[in-house]
Amino acid sequence: MLSKRNILVGAVISVFSIGALASDCRKHTDLGTPAKSDQILCRQGFAVGYSYAHKAPEWVAYELTLQSVSTEIMRKKNAFSVDRDILEEHRTALAEYRDSGYDLGQMAPANSMDFSNKALKESFLLSNVIPQKPGFNRGGSGPDGVWGALEDYVRRWAVTRNGIYVVSGPVYETVIDVVGNGIQVPSHFYKVIYDPEYKASIAFLVPHAKKPAARLPGYVTTIDCIESLTGLDFLGSLDDDDEADVENGTAYNFDYWSMRDGNTKPASCPSR
Repeated sequence: MLSKRNILVGAVISVFSIGALASDCRKHTDLGTPAKSDQILCRQGFAVGYSYAHKAPEWVAYELTLQSVSTEIMRKKNAFSVDRDILEEHRTALAEYRDSGYDLGQMAPANSMDFSNKALKESFLLSNVIPQKPGFNRGGSGPDGVWGALEDYVRRWAVTRNGIYVVSGPVYETVIDVVGNGIQVPSHFYKVIYDPEYKASIAFLVPHAKKPAARLPGYVTTIDCIESLTGLDFLGSLDDDDEADVENGTAYNFDYWSMRDGNTKPASCPSR
């Protein structure tokens, strides 16, 4: 049972989050909030929809611009830390990851948040983290794992497209493991990228394997597919016709999202 103090703290956090969403989060959720989530956390560089059941973000949204990607501050030493904006019974602790065999996978990656010390520091909060297998984010395909390689592409697209919106998160087609005190490990990760100037999108559904296949185009899918697997609603602020075209793949043009791996068509969506 929650104490009166915890109930009061939770109410204060909820009010803060709603108020912050109207201001600090606006640029990151301008195209819609994927879900109300148990708690919405507003950071300088990104917004988080946090799930108490999974003890992890269900979505992390951020805008990347040419300016933010091109700006790199002199990095200070950053360490992962507890997010004290989340009630203690729902937050995660560093000790839960110790000896777990998993990396602390950032949904808003530090390399995309290094345009300011505050944004970089906030990217190391555990509310931005989901357990990832070593080799998935690093060392799986060349210098990076498949997820790290995808993040590199996203930064390049932010430069060549002069600004994009990105949403990343987990897909629990199955829960493949549980870390610490109830941190659920997802079977897949998704990433949705949208260019508002050209109304162009691309989406990825990547299996959470230690060394998934290196060819990223094999994981291209539709936004509709990711919505069906997660229950989230992306790009909800778009005109209904535009949203339908963008999400079902009608607006899909792989050549627009230049990738050296070659061309492909969206993969079929796994059944839930």
